[in-house]
Amino acid sequence: MLSSAPRIVKVTVTPILISDPPLFNFLGAHQPYTPGSLVETTPQCHDRDDVVAVRRKHPDWTQPPRPRW
Repeated sequence: MLSSAPRIVKVTVTPILISDPPLFNFLGAHQPYTPGSLVETTPQCHDRDDVVAVRRKHPDWTQPPRPRW
């Protein structure tokens, strides 16, 4: 049985620099910024029907069978 959770259709990763104050630096190797990443995921909308959209472009297309695992 398939899960009812939405599928992720797009992932955007944005690199950022975060200010890193030298409060915990005791070795002298402190940099003013530390790298980080923002990860944004876009779930598939439930009201979207991709099968109908594909059949409009390619009328002879048939939906492949779903895997049994």
